Amino acid sequence: MNRRRGFWVLLFMLLFGAVAGSAVAQALGQVLPLLTRGIIIGIPAPMAFDLDVLSFSLAMTITINLGGALGILAALFLYRR
Repeated sequence: MNRRRGFWVLLFMLLFGAVAGSAVAQALGQVLPLLTRGIIIGIPAPMAFDLDVLSFSLAMTITINLGGALGILAALFLYRR
């Protein structure tokens, strides 16, 4: 049970670190534009599925910038501590 809780805590901390790091990067983007540079991974254009009775579309992208990566590293450091 403790191992499972540790996984969820780690996942939450990494997600929070990525969001916080990206927010800080966006806030400091005017001063340090290097922080906002990043890569986009995923499917930017939605894929449409039409099954005649049910139709839906799916699109998912993950944007990782330097600020988000630094936030993830900080969260990992805090988790290991």
